[in-house]
Amino acid sequence: MTSPLRQPVPPSVFSAMSEATTQESLHDPSPEARDALAREQDELRGEVILWQRWVRSIAVVVLAASAVLTNQGAASRYTSVGIVVLAYIATVFIAGIAAQRGEKIAAAAGWGVVLVTADVLAAAAITY
Repeated sequence: MTSPLRQPVPPSVFSAMSEATTQESLHDPSPEARDALAREQDELRGEVILWQRWVRSIAVVVLAASAVLTNQGAASRYTSVGIVVLAYIATVFIAGIAAQRGEKIAAAAGWGVVLVTADVLAAAAITY
């Protein structure tokens, strides 16, 4: 017994992929979408820098105050802690000003590295 011949069905959206279609080409965004995503990511980095500057400033002041209150040392230590706090806050606010001005460099990943490095250095210096 033979089966009847099937008539070829024209391809539709629900058809299986053809040999010319690859899996990568289905998932690659267009260049316009990539540019829009990159701009959005830069804007979000800038916004994070802006709102984190207050949190970072408050945290370093609290850390410095706790270090001063728990250690009864010489006045030179208080001066050095104050200098570290002022330098840290200046770094954070310079990054915030650059982000407010909308400069592309403010949103670059390099500012994140600078801020995290400043976090670590300020915490280490105050703790020391």
